[in-house]
Amino acid sequence: MSNDLTENEETIAFYHQLGLAITAWAHVEQSLCWVVSASFTKHNAVQTAHGFFSIQSFRAKLQFADRVFKSKRWPQKHVKKWNELYVQMQKQAELRNKLAHYISRGYPFAKPGRRRALLPYFIAPTKHRQRVPSPPSEALCIRDIVHARYKFNALAFSLESLSYALRRQKSPLPASLAQEKNAPTMAQLTREIRTLLTVALPDSNKVGARVRAGNG
Repeated sequence: MSNDLTENEETIAFYHQLGLAITAWAHVEQSLCWVVSASFTKHNAVQTAHGFFSIQSFRAKLQFADRVFKSKRWPQKHVKKWNELYVQMQKQAELRNKLAHYISRGYPFAKPGRRRALLPYFIAPTKHRQRVPSPPSEALCIRDIVHARYKFNALAFSLESLSYALRRQKSPLPASLAQEKNAPTMAQLTREIRTLLTVALPDSNKVGARVRAGNG
């Protein structure tokens, strides 16, 4: 039996990772709220959170956070860090919007890792007809989605660490959490999803065998 993910396994892994990535973005917004709260007293934390999360779009949340942050006289090292994170948030918000708004499409005959993809609504037509249909360069496939999650997690932990620094508190978080990891290989993803299927599904040996055989 091939060690590659089957089409069924890849579909399960694709939507599992997509859910994790979108959830990771919620951590970014929560951590940004903590940075905003650091500009006020702890007695106003609840009111600050209510105000922050009543803002609908992330762009507006970010503009609000930037104005609040810059209204305070922070040490230069914190200002520098905020400016770096601000640029990252702008870029990664665009990536999050792609995950949320692109449409899903299957490519059953493409190579493993590219049999399901998120696509923009409008794609320039290719000059040459493909013998085996595969996702265009603009597509986001499973490794792209996992890498996006890694980016979001690193950004969230960086913001959280900054919120501790603004309060003059020592962060309990290891610095490594703020380091963006490389995208996993397909071999790593294959091991991860098969472990997940084995642990999560009832009567796992039989179900996992059916999924790999394409009969699940």
